[in-house]
Amino acid sequence: MLGRAVAQAWGEESGQSVIVENQAGAGSLIAAQNVARAKPDGHTLLLAPVVVPAFFPHIYKKLSFDPLTDLLPVAEMGTFNFALVVGSGVPVANLSDWLTYVRKNPGKTSFGSFGAGTPAHFLGVMLNRAAQTDTLHVPYKGGAPAMQAVVAGETQSAFMLTGGITLEQAKAGRIKVLAVTGDKRSALLPAVPTFAEAGLGLKEMDHASLWYGFLHPRGTPSTEVDR
Repeated sequence: MLGRAVAQAWGEESGQSVIVENQAGAGSLIAAQNVARAKPDGHTLLLAPVVVPAFFPHIYKKLSFDPLTDLLPVAEMGTFNFALVVGSGVPVANLSDWLTYVRKNPGKTSFGSFGAGTPAHFLGVMLNRAAQTDTLHVPYKGGAPAMQAVVAGETQSAFMLTGGITLEQAKAGRIKVLAVTGDKRSALLPAVPTFAEAGLGLKEMDHASLWYGFLHPRGTPSTEVDR
């Protein structure tokens, strides 16, 4: 969706055809490796999340390319927020309540994610580390199954993107949204505080930021990057 919005405006301004090619799979890995191998002529760009340069080097023992050297950063497109949500039956009203509940129930709480190695997984690990809690990670094959698990009580919590299904389930009263990542509140959930606003001193969670950006193959001329 983001790529198509940019492509339309870019095409209108430049007078060129801008083609968006969706290459799903492995959390952007397939698309990233294909762009890394592309001809560095300025005509191929990767639109990907922070996962590619910041996560891949640490979660894969061996890659066919180096995300830090074979891809050249061009520009950040924007940031996105994740929300910590819990099921409506979980007896908490805010982030502080949740952490107290987790500590009183060691080994009995869990958080769902879109899958191992995804931002939702990393955020759960970061929260455990910052709050010194032991909430169990349960990976699912996407956001919808992770949300369904929370609603059904299969897991007590999950890290979800702030829009779409999160808004729908929150409005329906099936989940409670406790906090959002980022330096400011989400425009989609203006009543929900950020982790920093909760004032719990959660260190890295207070400043967790996630972004989408454009990257070129290594060797792309600087004139093309600037353009």
